Amino acid sequence: MDHVTPFLTHAVAGAPSGDEYEVFTASGTWDRAAAGNPTEVDVLIVGGGASGGRGFGAGGGGGAGRVREVLGHAVSADVSVTIGEGGAAVDSLGRGADGAASSFGDLTSEGGGSGGGSDEGGADDDGADGGSGGGGHSNSSSTDGLGGAAIHGALGNAGGQARVTSTTTARAGGGGGGAGADGADAVTRNGGDGGAGITLSSLGWGDAVQAGASSAVAGGGGGAARDTVANGAAGGAGGAGGGGDGGTGSTNASSGAANTGAGGGGAHYDAGDSGAGGSGVVIVRWSA
Repeated sequence: MDHVTPFLTHAVAGAPSGDEYEVFTASGTWDRAAAGNPTEVDVLIVGGGASGGRGFGAGGGGGAGRVREVLGHAVSADVSVTIGEGGAAVDSLGRGADGAASSFGDLTSEGGGSGGGSDEGGADDDGADGGSGGGGHSNSSSTDGLGGAAIHGALGNAGGQARVTSTTTARAGGGGGGAGADGADAVTRNGGDGGAGITLSSLGWGDAVQAGASSAVAGGGGGAARDTVANGAAGGAGGAGGGGDGGTGSTNASSGAANTGAGGGGAHYDAGDSGAGGSGVVIVRWSA
């Protein structure tokens, strides 16, 4: 099966179920002896989220990192853990940056796909493919930027489509995909909302919150709007699960929440950098 989660800092806590949880928010090593030498573990791995695009028109939101669940994974020694970094915010015209993969030993979960963004020439308008796809960018051409695809499908979704019209200020970017839903297409002059993430409780990992995990993860970043708030435009809202909000011609984009694998918001070049993606997380569970 392939599923999702969020986390805080490397901590162990018992749960009412009798299971033990260790939450990694930074790269390190899972210590088998300290865990009581279990022979198998369950693992939830979330890749880093992508940053939103920054464009002459309106950048697309960044896609969330892939959420992957592996049950009954055999262990006989310590295991190296890597937490994928979120894609860095961009301060030039162009696509955002893809999120990096997270891993538990040889088990890997890919990062999110970057939001589309470009100069007036229209290069890189489409969102990138990833754990969840990035949202499309709206430029000055007649072609709407398309959302990127989820490369695995399960607990990953596509980015939304941008909107191009003959009215320059009415252009808007698509939302990045989240673990629970596609990113929304841009509507009228408003950026598309980021796709919703997923809650730990819905995956049967709710007790991990006691060990510092977030209650929801892997929301997509919202798409940007080219027009200003004063003129009624709005950037897309970040998806539940840490997604960053899209910017407008007068407001900055926001970043995905750390250790949720969430995507950052898209940006218009008049109003600052795009939103960075949130770093990933790894949660390990075993029977006490």
